[in-house]
Amino acid sequence: MRVLRQIHSYILTRSLPFSTLTFSLSKIVSFCALSPLGDILYAQKLLFQTPNPTIFSWNSLIRGLSQSPISPKTQSFSIFKTLITRGHPNPNTFTLAFVLKSCSTSPAVIEGRQVHSRVIRSGFSSSSFLQSSLVNFYAKCEEIKSARKVFDEMPERSLIAWSALIGGYAKLDLCNEALGLFKDMQKSGVVPDEVTMASVVSACAGLGALDVGRWVHTYIKKEKIVIDVKLSTALINMYAKCGCVEKAKEVFDDMPIKDSRAWSSMIVGFAIHGLAEDALSIFASMEESKVKPNQVAFLGVLLACAHEAYTFIKNMPVDPDPVIWRTFLVACKKNKNMEKGELVGQKLLELEPFNPENYALLSSFYAACSQWSKMGYLRKQMRDKGFKTVPGCSSIEVDGIVHEFVLGDWSHPESKEIKELLSEVLRRVGSLGHKPNVSGVLHDVGDEVKEEALCEHSERLAIAYGMLKTKVPVVIRIVKNLRVCEDCHEVTKIISRVYEREIVVRDRVRFHRFVGGACSCRDIW
Repeated sequence: MRVLRQIHSYILTRSLPFSTLTFSLSKIVSFCALSPLGDILYAQKLLFQTPNPTIFSWNSLIRGLSQSPISPKTQSFSIFKTLITRGHPNPNTFTLAFVLKSCSTSPAVIEGRQVHSRVIRSGFSSSSFLQSSLVNFYAKCEEIKSARKVFDEMPERSLIAWSALIGGYAKLDLCNEALGLFKDMQKSGVVPDEVTMASVVSACAGLGALDVGRWVHTYIKKEKIVIDVKLSTALINMYAKCGCVEKAKEVFDDMPIKDSRAWSSMIVGFAIHGLAEDALSIFASMEESKVKPNQVAFLGVLLACAHEAYTFIKNMPVDPDPVIWRTFLVACKKNKNMEKGELVGQKLLELEPFNPENYALLSSFYAACSQWSKMGYLRKQMRDKGFKTVPGCSSIEVDGIVHEFVLGDWSHPESKEIKELLSEVLRRVGSLGHKPNVSGVLHDVGDEVKEEALCEHSERLAIAYGMLKTKVPVVIRIVKNLRVCEDCHEVTKIISRVYEREIVVRDRVRFHRFVGGACSCRDIW
């Protein structure tokens, strides 16, 4: 920068033609704004001192500010407003695209919508380049309906637009929509890249769709798509979340370079499958490789060793985040540790006072400890804040089609057969001495009503459907949006023994692999 400042001073002392002066200063602004050796603040100061700076200079500064770690993300938009106010020169498609990219990383939805209006007023609404930028902006800001609207209006859709919308759907857990759009992309003849495929793989993970995930992995190899660190990590997550931790480990071992996300994904993958020793071994290898553990890595260790949780949290070299405290609260619920559980619950409400998940988890903890008055007070707080509880939902993939079941919902076309099979299962389970554990039902009502509620839990409906539609040795794989309750866990263990079925259930936090009357979590989850 010292040499560049000297060049700047030299230019100013010469009587250069106006066009030459403007051109030279614009090059200095561009270097200062975009080069790793530059100075973004100096670039900004220089631009405002330049008489009639070119649009190239404005674009360089806007782009540089959007990439700078020391500048507020909305600074690019502020500079853009200054450009508009001055009225000269007029912004071009690159200007608008750079501002949109900046707004997508903030995220700054209101500012981005103003840029969209400017795109229309400037007559650039038919620009494929800007349309792709708009899709990317709306998708990253989770304004998925707006992203889809712009996408649908595009006469020609670029790879960037397809990837951005697929990624937006996957980010919002709209996994069926993401996979459906990927099929449309294939029909259109646009060839995906590693960015697209990372989102597609993530969508497979979200659904727990192992068969589709395997096909996608084969497709990646067949099309010779570059498997970079991000895509490899997505594949690790997908296989782990679909119940194939061994395949996840294969992908992990094949990675020539592993960053903290890859290591963390493998640690969590082992942890959610109840493979504590493997998780701890990978964590040790991560430290030996001089890769600094992140929050996810520590969460994985915590999941693997939930019974040592409190000591581990206190000794962590990083501040525990809400996810870690929620994990510990679940352990307190399992052990009915009223003292520590209540402290952790209050800590969560302090950290995230507007997260309904914290209230639901704490009320579930109070119910498990039979603290009905405290649970009732917490539920009232949830109602006063406008929070709504999420119903249990479980899905199962059969012949490449994902079927969803919701708590107490008998609308499935084969619900009659499902209900008959569940009745038979309950009779056999009951004949073996099982007594329903109603502590997980969050209502202070009679045990008979609670037992009826347990029978309609979504994972039981999905398991029954799997038993109807598949035969041994096919593994029944279930994905649930909430945690498995203790009674469903016990019943599933008995089903695996009596019916000789292997059942894998992925709940909100971890995997449960039921074989021969036992679960891989060792009844700690």
